[in-house]
Amino acid sequence: MGIANKIPNGEENGLTNKEVLKIVNQWIGVEGGYLGDFSYRTHDEFWLEECDITVSTGWFEGTTRECFIDTLSKATSHQQADAVDALLERFSGVRSDEENQRLRAELINLVARLRTGTLSAHFSPGDNFDAVNRAIGDARELVKSSGGYQSAVDRMHTALHGYVRVLAKQNDDDLPEDADLVASWKSLLTHHPSFGGMSVRRQDIKKATRSLTAIIDVLNPIRNRASNAHPNELVLEQAEAMLIVNLTNTIALYTQAKLRESEKSAL
Repeated sequence: MGIANKIPNGEENGLTNKEVLKIVNQWIGVEGGYLGDFSYRTHDEFWLEECDITVSTGWFEGTTRECFIDTLSKATSHQQADAVDALLERFSGVRSDEENQRLRAELINLVARLRTGTLSAHFSPGDNFDAVNRAIGDARELVKSSGGYQSAVDRMHTALHGYVRVLAKQNDDDLPEDADLVASWKSLLTHHPSFGGMSVRRQDIKKATRSLTAIIDVLNPIRNRASNAHPNELVLEQAEAMLIVNLTNTIALYTQAKLRESEKSAL
C-alpha cells in the first residue's frame, strides 16, 4: 500500500490517511484556510464533548485543519467512529447533492467498520486451502470499504463452503464433489470424528449445532439474492450484511476449533 492508504492509528480497522482527507476536504470542507465553521474554541470543544479528547488548537503548530487531521488520525477507532458520527450531524458535505448523499452513505459504513472492527477473529484454515484463504483475504479487505459487508457476504460464503466441503469429504466418500454448503455441513457433523466427542451439555450443544444448520440453510439464498455476488436490485442493509458475515465467520471458527481440539487429543 502507498502512503495514502496508511492507517495512522495502527488499528486494523482505523481510518486511512485517504479517508481522513476525504472527511476533511469533501465532508467538512475547507475554505480560505478555515475548516468548516470551526473556531479554535469550537474545535477543541468538539473533541472534548464527542470523544473525550483534550485538544488545544492554540498551542498546535499549524492550522485548525492540520490540528483536526492530526487528532482524528491518532484517535482510537472507537473515538474516530464517535467523531464521524458527530460530523454527520454537524455537516452535510460540500459537493453536489448526489455526491453528498453518496459520501454520507460511505461515512455511515465507515462508522460501522470503526465500531465493529473487521472480522471477529482470524479464521486461517492453513496452507492446503488456497481458494478458501483467497476468499477470506478478499472478505477482510471488503469489510473495510464502503458497502463492503454486502460484498463480503459472498466471499465468506465461498470460504465456509470450500472449507466445510473439503473436511466433510475426508470422512464421507459418498458426498458429491459438488455438494452444497448445507449437505457438506450435515455430512461434517455426522461423519467427522471431531464432532463426536462432546460431553459437557451434549444435548444443548447438539441443539446449538442444529440451529447453526438452520442458519447455514439460509446463507445460500441470501448470498444469491441479497448480496453483491450478483446484480441484485435489492441487497441487505449494512447491519444485516454485517450479521451474516460475522455469523459465517463464527461457524468457520467453530469448525476450525473443533478440528484443532481433535488434533491435540490425538497427540
